[in-house]
Amino acid sequence: MGISITNFIDMMSVTLKQKLTDEQRNFVSDFTSPLISFSFPGTGKTTSATVGLLVTELYHRIPGKNIYALSFTNLATLELKNRYEDSCKLLRVHSTINFSTLHKLCGKILKDNFKLLGLNTLKIGGDYDIESTANMLLEASLEMGINIDKHNVKNVVDAVRSLNSSLIFDKAHVESKYDFKKARLSYVDFTRIRSLLYTHSKLVETIALSDILLYTLELMLRYPEVSAQMKEKCKVLVVDEFQDLSLLQLRVISLISDNVIAIGDIKQQIYAFNGACQEIVEQYYKYFPTARQINLTQSFRCKNEIVAYAKEIIKPNEMNEQEFKGTGPGGDMKLLLNIDIKKICDNIEEEFHKNQRVFKKSILFLFRNNFTIIPVVEELFVRRLPFRVNKYMQANLIPLIKELCALCEFAVNPSTLSNILNLRYLIPEFRVYGNLNNHPLYKICSKTGKSPFEVNYQFRDVKVGSTAMSLLVEARDLILKNSKLSEIFNLLWPTFKQVYVEGREHFLDYSADYYIKLVRQLTQEKSYIKFIKDEALKMEVIRESEMVRRGVRCYTFHAAKGLEADEVYIIGADEGVVPNSKKLDAMEEKGCAIEKAREIRNERSLAFVACTRAREKLYISSTAGLSSIFTGLNVYESYDKLYKQHKIIYSDVESFESFFKGEVVNV
Repeated sequence: MGISITNFIDMMSVTLKQKLTDEQRNFVSDFTSPLISFSFPGTGKTTSATVGLLVTELYHRIPGKNIYALSFTNLATLELKNRYEDSCKLLRVHSTINFSTLHKLCGKILKDNFKLLGLNTLKIGGDYDIESTANMLLEASLEMGINIDKHNVKNVVDAVRSLNSSLIFDKAHVESKYDFKKARLSYVDFTRIRSLLYTHSKLVETIALSDILLYTLELMLRYPEVSAQMKEKCKVLVVDEFQDLSLLQLRVISLISDNVIAIGDIKQQIYAFNGACQEIVEQYYKYFPTARQINLTQSFRCKNEIVAYAKEIIKPNEMNEQEFKGTGPGGDMKLLLNIDIKKICDNIEEEFHKNQRVFKKSILFLFRNNFTIIPVVEELFVRRLPFRVNKYMQANLIPLIKELCALCEFAVNPSTLSNILNLRYLIPEFRVYGNLNNHPLYKICSKTGKSPFEVNYQFRDVKVGSTAMSLLVEARDLILKNSKLSEIFNLLWPTFKQVYVEGREHFLDYSADYYIKLVRQLTQEKSYIKFIKDEALKMEVIRESEMVRRGVRCYTFHAAKGLEADEVYIIGADEGVVPNSKKLDAMEEKGCAIEKAREIRNERSLAFVACTRAREKLYISSTAGLSSIFTGLNVYESYDKLYKQHKIIYSDVESFESFFKGEVVNV
C-alpha cells in the first residue's frame, strides 16, 4: 500500500520546516482538479501554493513540464519560483515546473502560431507610441469620414486600450463605460477606429505588449486546435492573485488549461482600472463548474485589532470578511489628524543609530499616490536614512511644479535655446509651438546669436509678453542670489496661474493647491539650485537602497501588495483623495453611476490592502479630514445598493468574435 496523502504532507512539512494549518493542508493536498481559494492577507498563500505544486508533482505524479504557475508581474512570478526552487533543494529534487507571467506565456503562444493569423513575421513591441498613433489615427479618420478632435485623440486611444484589456466589446457594455464616453464618438465610429488600430498592428506585424492577450484570444477562438494543444501540455495551471484577472485574462486562461487552480482574495481586488471586476468569480465557475472552494483564513501577520479594523473597512463591499482571523491581541491602531512626520522620522533615526545603523523593526509608509510621498522622503533624506520608493516621483516633476521649474530653468539658462519652449507657460501666443525649429523666438536667437533676453522680439500682445519677460529677469536675479524657491514661485505664480493653470486645472487629478502644498516645505527651505540637486540625490539614495534591499519603505497602496511590516503609516488618507472625488464627479457627470460604484469598491479594497500590511502597529493620518472609507461612515451606500442590483449579462466574447471577423463594424 502506498503512503497516504496525509503522511506525505507530514513528511514534506518536516523536511521543509513548514508547520501547516488544517486549512492549508486541505488546500495543498489536491491540485488535480479545478480549485478556487480565497486567501486572506498574511495567510501563507505563497507558501501554500509552493507546497501544493510540490505535492502535485511528487505525490500525484504529474510531470513538472505539464504544470504551469502564473502571476501577473515578473517580481511576483520570481518570488513564487524562488520559493519553489528553495523547497526543491531541501527535498533534493530537480525543479521542472514552468513559471511565467500570463503575457510572457501568451507571447510564446503567438510566436509559435503567428502564421495562422496571416502574418509573415511577428514582433512584440513595447506599447502604443501615443504621438505616432494619434497622428496616424487623425489622418486615417479623415479618410473614413470620422471627425476626431485633435485635442481628444488621446482619449480615443486610451479608450481603445482600456476596453481591449478588459474584453469589453458588447455594444451595451461599451456604451456604459466612462472611457468610451470620454472618446466622444458613436459606438459605430468608435468600433471602426478600434478595428483600424487592431488591423494596423497586423499590417505592420508588430503587436503591443498590452494587446498580446487579445490576439492570443483571437488565435485560439479561430483555431481551437491551438487551445487543445495547450490544454494537452498544461495539466495544471496555478494562477496567483486571481482576483485581479480581467475577463479577457480569464477567458484566455480557460483556453490554456482545463484545470485552473485560482488563488487570491476578492477583498484585495485593486486593479479595476485594468479590467479586474467582481464578476470574475461567477465567470470562473461558468468555465469550471465543478471547482472546489477551499479558503485560507488564518492570518500569520496581523494582530486582532488590525484585522477587526480592516474588516470594518471592507464590510460595505459585502464579502466574506468575517472569516478573516488575526494572530492574537496586542496590536495598536490609531486614526490621526496631521501626523507629525518629523517626530516619527526623529524616532526612526534615533533607533537606527542606537542599533548600529540597523532597522530592528520594519517600517512602511503608504500613500494613495506617488505625489503624497514627497514630504516623507524629504524628512528621511535630510536625516541621511536609507529609504526605498517604488517609482519615486521627483518633486520637481509633479504637475505645476514641473512647469514652474521649467520657467526657472529658462530664467537661469536663457542661452540654452531649447528652454525657449518653456515660455508657453507664461506667454499664451507661444503655446502653439511644440517644435523648437518652428518657434519664432528661437529662429531670431539662432540667427543673431543672442539670448531671448537680449533680442527685441515683437510680441502679439506687447503687455503680456513684456510682463512675462520682466518676471523672468527678476526670477533669474533671485536664483543667482540663492533666494528661497518659494519667493521665486510666489513671483511667478499670479501670471502663471492666469495664463496656464486656470485653463488646465480641470485636466489634473487634484487641485492646484494640493500639488503646491506637497512641496511647500521644500520650497521654503531651499534655493532653486539646491531643490533640483537634492531631488537628483534622492534618486541615488533610492537606487543604492534598492540594490541592498535595505531602508524605510515608502510605497503606494498598489505597490504595497504582498508586503508587510511591523509598523505601517498610511499618510494622506484624506476625503477627496481616497477615493479621488474629481474622478468620481467626472463619472457622475458622464452618467456612469455603475462605474462610480465599482471605483468606490475598488478604493475600499485598496484601503483594506494598505491596512493589512501591518503586523503590530497601524497609524492612519490625514491633513484636512479623514476619508469616510477609513472612518467607517458609509457615505456611498446608495452606490453600493446600485451595484448590488446591477445584473446585466454581457456577450463580450461573442461580440469580440464578430469584431475580429469584421462583422460588428457594419452595425
